[in-house]
Parts: sequence; C-alpha cells; structure tokens
Amino acid sequence: MPVRLPEDIKTGNVAENLFHCNDISTPYHIRQTIRTLKMKDSADASTFIGQHVFLRGRLLAMGVYADDEAVFCLFLGLPATLVWQQFKSGLIQRISWDHDAFVNTTISTSSSTEPNPLAPHTFESCAARIISEASRLVDMQTIASSRPETEHAHAERAARAV
Repeated sequence: MPVRLPEDIKTGNVAENLFHCNDISTPYHIRQTIRTLKMKDSADASTFIGQHVFLRGRLLAMGVYADDEAVFCLFLGLPATLVWQQFKSGLIQRISWDHDAFVNTTISTSSSTEPNPLAPHTFESCAARIISEASRLVDMQTIASSRPETEHAHAERAARAV
C-alpha cells in the first residue's frame, strides 16, 4: 500500500502553511534583521519600535520568538549615547529588581488565590518606556532650541548692529 503524503509535503508548502512563511530560513533572516535594527536618535524611536513590532509579530505567528529575546533586541538597538546607555542600565536594573520581587511574591503567595500584583517586564512595557523616554528627550530638545534670547545676548547683538 503506498504511503499518502499530505498535499503540503508534496507541493513543498509545509513551511508556509505551518509557520506562515515561504522558506524555513525565514525566521533566521527575520531574527538577523531585528538584531541589526538601530535607533538613530530620539526622533527615530517610533520607527524603531514599529519595525520591531512588525517583525516580532511575524516571528510570533511562526511560534519561534520569546519575549525575553525581543526585549534583548530592543536594548541592542538603542543608541550608544550616554543618555540612552544610562536609560538602558536603569531599565535593566529595574527589570531585575521587579523580576526578583515577582519571583519572591509568587513563591510567598503560591498557596493563596490572590493574583500577583507584580509582573515581569514584557516587550510591550519596555517599548512603551523607550517611546516615553524618546518623547521626553525630543521635548527637551525642542524646548532648549526654542528658548527666547536672553536680555544680555539681545543687547550684545543690538550693539553690534549699530
């Protein structure tokens, strides 16, 4: 009796139908693309996060992506400026503290039926914090560049014009 193969295997569409992709190497290529994404500056944050969200969605649809890997890739793409490095260090520290508190609370309340008020950070929460910080930095730059001229500078400029 001949073995009957599913139509997907005969036509080579296994990867497309099982993983929503045309090629089995697609997850690898998407991961490589995510790891090369870089945020140029604070004004580029929404584009950077948007690209991550889109590519992360593709990997999640394939069932081959974890939240901790997504957060790690977000951190990889942050600018190498002092402000962003301090932000990243602070967020990593907060994540580790919150994770420890989450684990300790889960262990101590495992017998109770109350939900744990603490939750570990997710991709969404880290992305929201990055967008928030970028917005704050853009606002600070806008305010700094639109400050009115001081009286002293105005008087100096007026004296040079005469």
